[in-house]
Amino acid sequence: MNLLRERMPALGELAPRHLRHGIRVVALASGLHRVVLGSGEVLGYLDPREPSEPGARWVSKRLARGASQLTELGEFDDVDEAIDALRYG
Repeated sequence: MNLLRERMPALGELAPRHLRHGIRVVALASGLHRVVLGSGEVLGYLDPREPSEPGARWVSKRLARGASQLTELGEFDDVDEAIDALRYG
């Protein structure tokens, strides 16, 4: 397994326009990425599909109030679209 070849680019490299809106993306040990507003509010999570493949897809997930598991909002080719689904969905 070549970890350098399979490394996902940092989301700051992939989603620079959201940095202007105070949105941070934090990589978690589980492989998910937490999407957080500047206020600290968690918008949801991004789950990379096929992380070792070029052109990875992103699944937006959110924890609904009172729910015990994440709900998928959609699967996207573009990380900015996946973040927009969390912001506006």
